[in-house]
Amino acid sequence: MSAKAQQISEFRLRDLLIILICLAGVLYFFYLFRLDLYQTINSRNEKPAGKITIKHNTVQRRLRDRMLWDRLQNESPVYLGDIIRVANLSDATLNINSNNIILSENTIIRIRRAVDGTDSFQIDLTSGNLSLTAGNEAKNIRLNIMGRQVETEPGTVLNASAKGDGMMVQVSEGKALLVDEYQTRELITPAMVAMDSAGVERIEQAVSVKFPMPNAYFLKNRPELLMIDFAWNKYNFRPEQTIRLEIAEDRNFNRIARTIEGLDSTARAVLGAGQWHWRLSLENTILGAGRFTITQAAGPELLYPAMNQRFRFQTTPPPLRFQWSKTESASSYILEVSDTAYFNEPQIKRLTEVEFSIESNLEEGIWYWRVLPVFPDVYEGSASFSSVNSFRIERSNLPERSGRSNSVIMDASADAAADIAEESLVDAAVLANIVPATASEPSLPATASESSLPATASESSLPTTPRPVVRTLRLISPEQRASIPGLTALRQQTVFHWDSDEAVQKSRFVLSRDPDPVRRPAVEIPNPGRTVRVDRLEEGVWYWTVEAQNANGNNITAQPQHLTVLPIPLLAAPENRLPQNRYRFDIEELKKTSAIVFRWQAVPNANAYIFTLYQETSNGRRQIFSRAPENSLNWTLDDFSMLDGQGTFIWQVEAVNMRRDGRIEQRGRPGENSFIMDIPRAGPVQIKEPGVLYGN
Repeated sequence: MSAKAQQISEFRLRDLLIILICLAGVLYFFYLFRLDLYQTINSRNEKPAGKITIKHNTVQRRLRDRMLWDRLQNESPVYLGDIIRVANLSDATLNINSNNIILSENTIIRIRRAVDGTDSFQIDLTSGNLSLTAGNEAKNIRLNIMGRQVETEPGTVLNASAKGDGMMVQVSEGKALLVDEYQTRELITPAMVAMDSAGVERIEQAVSVKFPMPNAYFLKNRPELLMIDFAWNKYNFRPEQTIRLEIAEDRNFNRIARTIEGLDSTARAVLGAGQWHWRLSLENTILGAGRFTITQAAGPELLYPAMNQRFRFQTTPPPLRFQWSKTESASSYILEVSDTAYFNEPQIKRLTEVEFSIESNLEEGIWYWRVLPVFPDVYEGSASFSSVNSFRIERSNLPERSGRSNSVIMDASADAAADIAEESLVDAAVLANIVPATASEPSLPATASESSLPATASESSLPTTPRPVVRTLRLISPEQRASIPGLTALRQQTVFHWDSDEAVQKSRFVLSRDPDPVRRPAVEIPNPGRTVRVDRLEEGVWYWTVEAQNANGNNITAQPQHLTVLPIPLLAAPENRLPQNRYRFDIEELKKTSAIVFRWQAVPNANAYIFTLYQETSNGRRQIFSRAPENSLNWTLDDFSMLDGQGTFIWQVEAVNMRRDGRIEQRGRPGENSFIMDIPRAGPVQIKEPGVLYGN
């Protein structure tokens, strides 16, 4: 064989070997894919351990012995052996054996069967943070955090975290057991245990937030703002130390909407619909943070049948399609159709997951319908029904047409239009007295005039006009549902005016945040006269009324009215901030100056500025300096020892408006820039000869 032929033979053999190796690799990966696919299919035959009740952004699950990750959605089942990871800026809520488990961002867990052989579950927390709320009927669940077992009981509420430097468990309600190889410890509310990676217990200041949960969801079913309560337990605090609560529109707290200082263990804030971020701080240290969502839960808009729409048929009543607008975050809807506007015994009560329903069992007459959105169980609060629409189904006297024996006829004649207009008067008289009820309230008439309406609305004749209830005491201003700008309510007196048609022997003005102001008054003024002035109303919803007695001793109290004091708008962020963003200071730069001067431009309506300096660390921002509000447009840093020599630093300046007594009346949006300190660290000093120093 020639050398050339031998070379060709060797080349082909090498090619064949490479092809065989590639084919083997393809077959192997195909086998893995097939195995993974079969495991996915077979998992559907297994009984789920629980489900994802709600998730935000990216949440993934990997079945045991699988190679691929699934992307989870709401209502997705989870199984024994699943590894679940929550990405950055994401969160998820699991329900396992009636235990709600909230996973924060950058968290990884694994679901396993408990090692004691019972049917309870164990959650291995690999890294991140979780909050567990055990229902009163829940089965016990165990946590495995860095090799330490935490056993819970029904009614337990706890937070747990696992990081590279250690773990922490905080029990805010109920009781839990902490079990390791050395001892079993009972954790009774309030309790906290923090350990480093070696198992050595640490003593540190911390808070355990009882309410709201880290990723809570609330329903707001009324136009006014919603009041959110905060509560937490404190650990290792000195008596004089207080906490600051900040609530912002963004997770970086650049748009802070509320700041409450000097807190002990509770706080309260009034907010509108949207997503809000909060944090609790002790001086320069952030002790706890979370996010909650307030969802508008008023009933949807009713689209079809429209108000006073008429449907005519010839032989049998037609099927009707009910349709309404979509409500954000609602999981389903309840449709109610009744022959009365009070829905005492609805003819139809249907649960549906879509925004329509087709019904075919309605007879002749006037019908009323409404829709209630239904939200997942993790939402706190209740939704409210939509407004009420009415329509008429009636038999047609028109001659029957061939092939259309059961047609729905929309009568457009002049007589029909007059009939519809007449029906509008009936419906208006009935529906004007119906207030959309929340899911927890029956929709019943509230006054004597409403109870005088006809019991059914299917009668052909008009109802008799109800006799009005004469109220001799009237609340004139502010009008019902009035809104007052926040600064106006702080800087000016709010004037309340009422009147009466008869002489008043004695009276009492009552103002409160409670819908029943008489039960829990915040301000009460006996015999105030017909005009009342109140100083400095704070943000939120206020209810007011006047109790009075006439000369005969009869009560003539008016129904309470409410007004809303709007949030105080934030001042603008200071502009033209110097040094410019990302400015770098090196050793040559600092040789030219002995200080760094921070400057900014004045903000309209501001009379003071708060300057704050932070350092970026691996654990987030660390505050290293904060100046009390001062009426100056600069701050000078001449003590470089407070800086770490190297790294990235952030400085913020916030414009505020202060009262004469030193209290902040209006806050602003912080403006911030960063700068970089690039100064080499000095090396160790070596002594080579006595009395002579040499730098390394």
